[in-house]
Amino acid sequence: MAVERDFESITVKDITEIATMNRATFYAHYEDKYMLLEVLFLEFFDQTLVRKSSMKAPSAQKRWKI
Repeated sequence: MAVERDFESITVKDITEIATMNRATFYAHYEDKYMLLEVLFLEFFDQTLVRKSSMKAPSAQKRWKI
């Protein structure tokens, strides 16, 4: 949806319709669409850090010969 429209024009109603979720359920988890965006960004960032760190650092077993 973000490719079709800019973020500012997307409503919570649009998001919940695409996600087949009730708006009350959305608001039980997120304050607004900005909070959803922040959570998604932070989860993506955390996953990226985990992937990057696991590629660079040898496991504890290899490092310490456990």
